[in-house]
Formats: sequence, C-alpha cells, structure tokens
Amino acid sequence: MDKLKSLLIFIRSAQHRSFSEAARQLSMSPSAVSRAVSRLEDDLGSRLLQRTTRSLTLTEEGAKFYGRCQQILAELEEAEAEIKQAQSSPTGILRLNFSIALGKKYIAPKLPDFAAQYPDLKLEVFFSDRLTDLIESGIDATVRVGMGSDSSLILQPLATFSLITCAAPNYLKLAGIPKTPDELANHLCINFIYPQTGKEFTWKFNQNGEEVALPVSSYLQFDYAEAILEAGVNNGGIIQAPPQEEIK
Repeated sequence: MDKLKSLLIFIRSAQHRSFSEAARQLSMSPSAVSRAVSRLEDDLGSRLLQRTTRSLTLTEEGAKFYGRCQQILAELEEAEAEIKQAQSSPTGILRLNFSIALGKKYIAPKLPDFAAQYPDLKLEVFFSDRLTDLIESGIDATVRVGMGSDSSLILQPLATFSLITCAAPNYLKLAGIPKTPDELANHLCINFIYPQTGKEFTWKFNQNGEEVALPVSSYLQFDYAEAILEAGVNNGGIIQAPPQEEIK
C-alpha cells in the first residue's frame, strides 16, 4: 500500500481512537484499516497502537510517530494550498519573448493592464525576431507568427491575419502594377529572411479560394519585419506583409 495512505490511515485511527471511525471517514472497511496499520507497524518494527475491544491507545513510540506524521500532513496540506493559490493568483516571474514588430505593436500596449490584473506577478519581456530555445533561455511563453513545429511545446492559436502584397505609389508608377503573382519575377521584391535558418519567407496568395505558396526572388532581405515595411514605404520595391490593423 502507498506509504502516504498508510500514514493517513494511522493518523485518522489515532485521532479518533477507533478503527471504525477512521474507516468511515476514509470510506474503507474497519478490517482494511486495521490491516493497514498492522502492515505499517511491521514495516517500522514497532507497535504504534494498543488495541482493546473498546478503544485504541497510542504507545510511547506511537505518540512520537503520530506527532511527526501530523507535521508531515500539515506541510503537505500547506504545499497543496500554495499550489492552488498560485493557480488562482499567479506569483513570481513570468519571462516572455515576442517577435519585435508583433510584440511592439499588439502585445506591449496590453502588458500594463495584464500586470495590474496580477499584481504579484513580475514580467520580464524580451523582443527578438530570432527563435530561441525556450527551455534553455528560461522563457515561459512566446508569441510568434506562423505554425510552430516543436512537439515539446504546447501551441495555442491566438489570432489570424491575412497578407497583402503592396508597394509605394511612386514605385508602382515607375515599374508598373503586377497583375498576377507570376509577374513579380519582373519586379524588385523585398523579403523577410528567417535569422535562424537563412531561408526566405515564402509568399502566399489566394487563387480560386485556395492558398498558393510562391517562392520569391528578392534583391533585398531583412530579418527585421519593420525594416521591410520601411524599405517598401521608401520606394524600395514590393513587399508582402499583414495589414497594419487587421490582426484580430
């Protein structure tokens, strides 16, 4: 039998000086309670309870052991209460990591309200477009764009957004407006490069209700999303990015 359960049976029996009352509280039979205490005594090599037909009394060794068991049970109950309290009102340090553009625009403005809701929680927030090893870096949670592939993490979708392919008016006036994705091959394209792999982002289009992925040959690449937007605004070429107000 589990040692902790044996201790609990002994404590209840000693508290009420009765196997029958201990059995009633623990939803067991009196004989099962008696056998459990006997096995505990055999394991310890010492008698803990003196049995009579009317009641139970603690032996000298039993009284000492009973006092220690009460301390153990009280500490277990205190630990359980702390865990339940932490679940209802988080405490400690929460380390978060966000991609720069997403975190700066959509998440950072919400953090003061979040912190006010959980005053016992301290936030440590890091911004980076590089994917880091969350466990090695001590990060508790991260928010990223795209589907993750790390099976060791718990993934939860938070929002959706579409992508638009766009350029500055002056660029389109000089280079013309592409009518189809294939015509992008004749244009200057600016793209995001994943810093951890060196691979370019694959642009996506909706054609006839289906998503089509199209690798783009870009002349300018950044590992920083806001730099791509700035280059596009300054007539650098065509970019693909989420509308600035569409994440929902």
